Amino acid sequence: MKHIVTHAGRTYDLTALETPFGLLPEPVQAALKAWPHGLVHYCGSQGWQSLPHYTRIRAPRVYRAIPAPAETRVQCYRGEYGKAKEHGTCIKRADGSLDWASWEPDVD
Repeated sequence: MKHIVTHAGRTYDLTALETPFGLLPEPVQAALKAWPHGLVHYCGSQGWQSLPHYTRIRAPRVYRAIPAPAETRVQCYRGEYGKAKEHGTCIKRADGSLDWASWEPDVD
């Protein structure tokens, strides 16, 4: 999911919003509600605070999307026991697991 939303010729960066939720256009509100990596909200002197996933979003508050975790492409190989292994690269997620759907073979 992209963190940039364009509506009526204006671009909104969901990770840098400073506008209260109720004043945002509907497509931006929907994108913020659907953001898969969580939200933070502004709490005055306490700054930006994590928002538990079960918390109801309120119109007068300012919310931002938490940026997606960085993905890193790493060397990996795949194959079954007793068969030739294929070397390539795949994405290593923030939790350390490998995304095999992103696997690409090395080019010789």
